[in-house]
Amino acid sequence: MKSFISIISIFIVLNAHSASLDNFISAIGKVESNNNPKAVGDNGKSLGIYQIQLAYFKDVKIYDKRIKFDYQSLTNKNNSKKILIAYLNKWEPLAVKKGDWQTLAKAHNGGNNWRNKTGQAKAKVQKYWLKVKNNL
Repeated sequence: MKSFISIISIFIVLNAHSASLDNFISAIGKVESNNNPKAVGDNGKSLGIYQIQLAYFKDVKIYDKRIKFDYQSLTNKNNSKKILIAYLNKWEPLAVKKGDWQTLAKAHNGGNNWRNKTGQAKAKVQKYWLKVKNNL
């Protein structure tokens, strides 16, 4: 009985984390494009609901060979979500595991070197996190 309760507890925790990850991803979509999967931003440099740039996309394609679609396919919400999750798993796997939404938001917005940003660039990443946080 005790091990059954432990298994149920683990399942509940995993489901809570999964739901929270979905909430986080939804918050990113809201901030980036107001949840518009067809969005094009930054003068054509960012595509899709999560406003992913070409370098971000290429980085993920090198990391995850299962990604077979092209950059233009990021106007498909599911494709964009795959790229977002793969990027975060590549650069911030511990934050993904812990559900550290602040670190993940900053990595998405500021790139894999977001921790090294200073001045206005650092402030921009922090401001972005606050927008995401307000949408969680």
